[in-house]
Amino acid sequence: MGAKTKKEINTERLEEVLNGMSTYAVSKLTGLSQTEVHRIRDDGMASDKSLKALGIKLNISPRYLTGETDNRNETYRDYIQHGLDYEAFSKYADEQEQMKTIILRYLSSRSYRIPGANTVRHIDFENLGWDQAAELLSRIQHTAWVYAMENDYFDKEGEE
Repeated sequence: MGAKTKKEINTERLEEVLNGMSTYAVSKLTGLSQTEVHRIRDDGMASDKSLKALGIKLNISPRYLTGETDNRNETYRDYIQHGLDYEAFSKYADEQEQMKTIILRYLSSRSYRIPGANTVRHIDFENLGWDQAAELLSRIQHTAWVYAMENDYFDKEGEE
């Protein structure tokens, strides 16, 4: 079994992010043992697993804690979206694709009336790409908005 790799972290940044939390509170929040939290605070070294736990629960990028970036606002989600946590990014990407599929399936289950037209249209969004679906929805929404404006379907405030 190989030795676990540890990364050096900036303990001042860690304490800033922890904002006075006790070792016990950090342990409960992250699921790390109190001993591990103590080691991280004292030695300034953390395993990838510990950095991930801190990043997720504190919503901070491990890159900020290790000093790879000075961007305090970089969140753990930003970190995985940049593909820096490959396992988490893969899961995130899969979830995003599943969500897109669900949205497209929902949109396909509805019929759309193009304003000003007498017909109702069924659009098979499931067979469109995400960008194509977004463009089509934007055009439908824009058409509806223009039609409503042209036909004065909005209540005018202050008029009797």
